[in-house]
Amino acid sequence: MVAKRFDQKGLKEILGASDQILILDYDELIGGFPDVKRILASSIGGSSTSEAKRRVVVNSELSENIEGIAYSTLSDAITFINTQTPSLDDAFIIKLEGDYSPATTENVTLPLGVTICGEGQNRLGRVHFDFEKVSMVDDLTKAFMYGFKNLYFNATIEPTFDPEYYNVCGFFNCEYNGTILNTYEMGTQTTIIAMQGCMISGGNFDKLGQVRLANCNIAPFRANINLSQSFISNSSIVANDSMDYGFYTNSMISKNCFIQALQPISGFDKCIAGDIALTNCSVESNGDMFRPTNLISTNSSLIRFAEMGSSTLVLDAATEQYFIKGGTSDFTTITLGLDNVEGNVDLRVENVSVATPLVVTRTGTDGDFYVTIIGMHNATLTGTMDASRVHCLWDDATSGDGNNWYSAGKINSLIP
Repeated sequence: MVAKRFDQKGLKEILGASDQILILDYDELIGGFPDVKRILASSIGGSSTSEAKRRVVVNSELSENIEGIAYSTLSDAITFINTQTPSLDDAFIIKLEGDYSPATTENVTLPLGVTICGEGQNRLGRVHFDFEKVSMVDDLTKAFMYGFKNLYFNATIEPTFDPEYYNVCGFFNCEYNGTILNTYEMGTQTTIIAMQGCMISGGNFDKLGQVRLANCNIAPFRANINLSQSFISNSSIVANDSMDYGFYTNSMISKNCFIQALQPISGFDKCIAGDIALTNCSVESNGDMFRPTNLISTNSSLIRFAEMGSSTLVLDAATEQYFIKGGTSDFTTITLGLDNVEGNVDLRVENVSVATPLVVTRTGTDGDFYVTIIGMHNATLTGTMDASRVHCLWDDATSGDGNNWYSAGKINSLIP
């Protein structure tokens, strides 16, 4: 029996790891011609059976699809991937070649375990993304590992709603200036977006379940940014008055961040409001732009931008407690706004370094206001309030003050 030549055997659709391939090696010439060598298919990245199944290419310039390998649309690529039963434990990659912006809007549901990868500058636009739902809380961490990577996201997220499931998506090393279409009321949506190492140049994240950001740069130089319901760590927010667009949040937990909040979104009178928690942060703002209704600040620097705005930190009371511990403050006055407030409102300031004596005052006549100040050199309390000052020296103490209200002058007068 005569063996067939290699050119008579036809083509295999999928190469096996042990299949051999003939290549021309132009680095080793024989008589001026490239040497012919045989190599195993497994030695070529993406050529083995398992790799071929887990990676497809999308290039909108393709004249026709190459089944299982390359497609001209995301919809066609995802249709094929769904036949392979993707999951959080069987990841797929869609490699985006060039920009992808269909002539008409394309609606896509991204399966769990699938990531769309660019090459750093690829623009992804005119696509509306929904996400395959996650039913178990334990799957959330895995689901954050997939989504979008190394591209400029200028597309739309339009999640469908199911109160028993989660929409989850991750962004990695992307620039984000997308749109989120969401008609659900605050607190009812279960879409969670996580970003790591990203540049956020625009976007409204309002009414999402959560936004989780780590190692990100946030600056509204393409569009306004609304980062409500956000958890931010090791990141920077820069919104100054030289920018055409602004920044706003009404719910933010930040750790190890630099925050410059000087330029609000058009139509807003502040940058930071609502429930704010700061740990090891540096906040550069002023009393006009920094107006939380609930503030917990731990070992953070509250820096008043000296060239503009008020030096008064105004807390629009809508909660029971404000807590500032450690760090520094350039604000010379803390004012509690107590209009339309019922019940007790507590302010606790502990071991905060201030350049000038701190003045604590109130506006409005509603509610009971109680102040606790610990371990500070000086403070003046004005207005109707109950207060205690512990381990402090006070210049305004009188002879009728009780324990912990002794001024340096009174202490000296008691020394025989």
